[in-house]
Amino acid sequence: MKLEFRGHDDRYAIEQSLLAFFPEERPVYAPITPEDDDCALVSLTEGKRYATGVTTLHYHGKTARGVSRAVLTDAPDEYERERLRQRALKLSFFKAARDITGVTPSWGALTGIRPGKPTSDFITKTLSKITLIGAVFLAIVAGFPIILGNITGTSIQLGGTTLLIVVGVALETGRSLEGYMTARYHKGFLE
Repeated sequence: MKLEFRGHDDRYAIEQSLLAFFPEERPVYAPITPEDDDCALVSLTEGKRYATGVTTLHYHGKTARGVSRAVLTDAPDEYERERLRQRALKLSFFKAARDITGVTPSWGALTGIRPGKPTSDFITKTLSKITLIGAVFLAIVAGFPIILGNITGTSIQLGGTTLLIVVGVALETGRSLEGYMTARYHKGFLE
């Protein structure tokens, strides 16, 4: 795919997005002619406040345009300003390619674009809840034989580890039987 840049030379940023959407295409850096079918014009304009990336993408007879804008006034240094400019370019290409292909790749496929603090907070909170629930369950399983022995007045020689193993084997046996029954009686399975 031919790529033409105006106002920048951020090849790496655009190549990553190109390969995420069009893995069979390789970038060719040459001026675009009217006869070109698969090409992208990626331009960056920068003012005092904003950097605006605009991508016009032609692919297999379809045309799409993506626009993205980044606020530069909050950037503390030139490194951050450059990162924001690249983000505007990547997102403009992303929007145009998404419109043409109808596919949205996972965000991990776009180098440099991360979900951010809200996602990190959500994952941390969810993992904390799961850990708490698991710890309470293990405490109940470990304490069950002791509590049962005190209530009945008998000594039960059943440890918490034994209970965990028995429950794990029972769950795995149930899954195995369910898989067998599905394979045996499901119409059209492996036929």
